[in-house]
Amino acid sequence: MKRLFLALSVLFAAVACAPNDGDDLQTYKIGDHYNVGGVEGVVIALEEGAHHGTIVGLTEPDEELIWESANSWCNSQGEGWYAPSIEELGRVYGVREILASLGAGLHASFYWSCEENGPDYGRYVNMQNGNDNHGTKGMPCWARAVRRF
Repeated sequence: MKRLFLALSVLFAAVACAPNDGDDLQTYKIGDHYNVGGVEGVVIALEEGAHHGTIVGLTEPDEELIWESANSWCNSQGEGWYAPSIEELGRVYGVREILASLGAGLHASFYWSCEENGPDYGRYVNMQNGNDNHGTKGMPCWARAVRRF
């Protein structure tokens, strides 16, 4: 019995002290600064339980890009990063003040989504007022990548 108790005590201590780079027990709320395992951003959406969701990155390209280049830039930010949907960009607009407080503010301008409106038009969100619209894919706009965590 003592051996079983000792073995269980050692096992419990090993599990309790093991590093957890994904921290599945951490709960989040919209607007939280997420920084786990080298992945950093601001929480814009949550799944049930608030342990997982979607973040927006803190960086963007140095200049405005056409629709295809903006989508490529987002996908090139590393594993899991992608160009946001219109809905996700609306959520980014909702955390714009938090992004600014982290030194990652948005331009009061248009940001491309991954969505199209026919073969020649892409959809964007105006970060000055949160409205979405569409424009020719050759129109330069800003880009910001999102990622699930």
